[in-house]
Amino acid sequence: MKFAFYKGNATLLDKCIAWWMRGIYSHVEAILEEEAGGTYTIASSVPGTGVRIATGQPLPASDWDIVDGPGDVAAARAWFEERIGKAYDYVGLFGFVLRPATIDARDKYWCSEACLLSIGYQGAWREDPNSMYSVVSFAASAIPLCSG
Repeated sequence: MKFAFYKGNATLLDKCIAWWMRGIYSHVEAILEEEAGGTYTIASSVPGTGVRIATGQPLPASDWDIVDGPGDVAAARAWFEERIGKAYDYVGLFGFVLRPATIDARDKYWCSEACLLSIGYQGAWREDPNSMYSVVSFAASAIPLCSG
């Protein structure tokens, strides 16, 4: 399974999220399929739209970092298909300050939460796009730390 992390700053919201989360990423997408011509079928939760699957999306390297991670593409696609149209969770996204008040918004998702839930990650509400990058990068390259 692959994930695309957005490092561009196209909007004020992108700039605010990257600054708030103290990293370079403001958004993440689950890559469900690589299409001809260098485009992708991607899924996430986006501001103004909520949970969605989009086809024919270019992901230029100048704005996106693509990372191999754990997870099953078919299971992730099914997770997104079941939740298409669920609202974007603005309060939850910035709830890293007000976490106890926001973790029960189960019908709303922000991008990294949706992507991680789609692969069965427990505690997805704890991760922003930057910490998710660390989690999936580590999981994809993890080797045993000791031998027994």
